[in-house]
Amino acid sequence: MSPLLQLDADTLRERLYTPKNDLGDLPAVPVKLVHINKCPVLAPASTLRPEDAARLNIDRQHCLANLALLRQQPDVRGKNWSRCLPKRSLLRRQDDVDTQLYDGFFSDADRAGMNIIRQTAPANLPALDLSFESARVAKLLFRYRARNFPGTLDDAEQQRWLQHRREVLNAERVQAFMQELEALANLHEGGCRKGWAA
Repeated sequence: MSPLLQLDADTLRERLYTPKNDLGDLPAVPVKLVHINKCPVLAPASTLRPEDAARLNIDRQHCLANLALLRQQPDVRGKNWSRCLPKRSLLRRQDDVDTQLYDGFFSDADRAGMNIIRQTAPANLPALDLSFESARVAKLLFRYRARNFPGTLDDAEQQRWLQHRREVLNAERVQAFMQELEALANLHEGGCRKGWAA
């Protein structure tokens, strides 16, 4: 718990996203970034019954002691936690439909159109003439065809798909992916129990 209580936000961010091998003898920071609609989920401490804690090999008393310690530290609440977040990822492009999964729900009409797409034979996909409320669906349809049925693409669509792959799979993005993967592996080392330490 001491790094969480003693370090400033910039140092915390650096420590959180530095590979464990590069940290040397520095202790890991017992903190977990939680996203909406992603695991892990948060629940009141009272939902973890003693028998569930034992089954999951979680030291419930240790967790409750850490919670009490955090409540006694007003500086923790005053810390600028947004500065602890990683710098914006090169991997998530705002204009890329593949990374816009949580950017809004599709309308009933769009979902009905998607059902038609899934029920259509691959050879008939290019002839579909559907209108969608969300511009994302037409882009998703193109990528669905390109990934799963590349033989349904005409010459212009094949060039468009090739260009997209060149943009997504360039050396800079692959390197950024590897760095982010290493940082996440470091952050999540120890599995779900690491998240319970705080």
